[in-house]
Amino acid sequence: MANTHSAAPARRAVARMAGAVFTVPLGPYAPETRCHEGIPSLAASPSGGRLWATWYASATGCEVADNYLILSTSADGGSTWREVLVYDPDPGGPVRAFDPELWVSPDGVLRWTWTERTCPPAADPSDKYAGCRCDPSNDRLMMAELDPEAVPDIDALAGSQCFRQIARGVMMCKPTVVSDGTWLFPVAHWKEAPSACVYASTDGGGTFVERGGATLPENERTFDEHQIVELAGGRLRLYIRAATGPNALWEAESADGGWTWTEPRPSALPHTSSRFFVRRLASGNLLLVKNGLPGESGNGRRDMTAYLSEDDGATWPWALPLDTGRENVSYPDGQQLPDGRIAVVYDHDRTGTRQILFAAFREDDIRNGRFRVPASCAVSTRKPS
Repeated sequence: MANTHSAAPARRAVARMAGAVFTVPLGPYAPETRCHEGIPSLAASPSGGRLWATWYASATGCEVADNYLILSTSADGGSTWREVLVYDPDPGGPVRAFDPELWVSPDGVLRWTWTERTCPPAADPSDKYAGCRCDPSNDRLMMAELDPEAVPDIDALAGSQCFRQIARGVMMCKPTVVSDGTWLFPVAHWKEAPSACVYASTDGGGTFVERGGATLPENERTFDEHQIVELAGGRLRLYIRAATGPNALWEAESADGGWTWTEPRPSALPHTSSRFFVRRLASGNLLLVKNGLPGESGNGRRDMTAYLSEDDGATWPWALPLDTGRENVSYPDGQQLPDGRIAVVYDHDRTGTRQILFAAFREDDIRNGRFRVPASCAVSTRKPS
């Protein structure tokens, strides 16, 4: 499909709040200045009329102190996209913003979350992964509350207290609302035990309390990127990214709302060490989007594929290839829309072509193993500098 890209009107170049910068993607944040883009997330407005995508970028490296966030939107079902906002916690400073996530909560609010981490002055500026190696013990999980039906007004953001810290840690995947109405946020405490933790809100996002978490064997601990699914009968299952393949997708379960968890074990489904996306669909079936075609060993970030389960994840007999034949496709995230379509974003070649890709399909497409109507395009495509 055709893709267009344009910046939001530059009626206000920069808006500041508490040392942070909200701006349009121009000047030092223009697309052509970026050398790294990836790790996307997607959400849709309650009406389904507006889609949102977010990811993070850098002008100097990959995981570095100058990481900032990008918010993009589509009003035509994902055919065309427009970047409308950039957030930088401290331009030129030691704080990086990374791992953003988008989620529309039951009250109809678009919740944009990300982590802010302070990198020490001693961090090697030539180390493109220095931001990952910095001390994560004081990571701040931030949340902004936005109108999912409207493009954010930068002036209004500057004059409001629209974001706050809600937890300590990193949340790379969507929250889950369980049957009693509790919001469960999958927050990771890197390099700690437990690291795949759960924060809960019982007051609609007003406050968050840390419950329990699962602990992988030390040699399997990596970035967690865990996700929560409520099973029949109210048990919770935690899907966790492990360090090594071919079974780098592990599982743990809780019978008490996330306070205590079973010892994690590898899933029978092969998977490489990378983020996956799992969600319950309106039909009650489970969707899993991950790297690897059926029967593959699970090695490598290639062959982005959607899987379907009708038995709470015991088996995944149906598969729809979304992207095949290319290396370095990873980190899917998405949402089912009110009309039943499933919208997904993922990245490709973060430091080369620097693409954020979009695909839309239906549950029956997974059963059939092919798109009824091909529906994929680029949210963001860059040429190497």
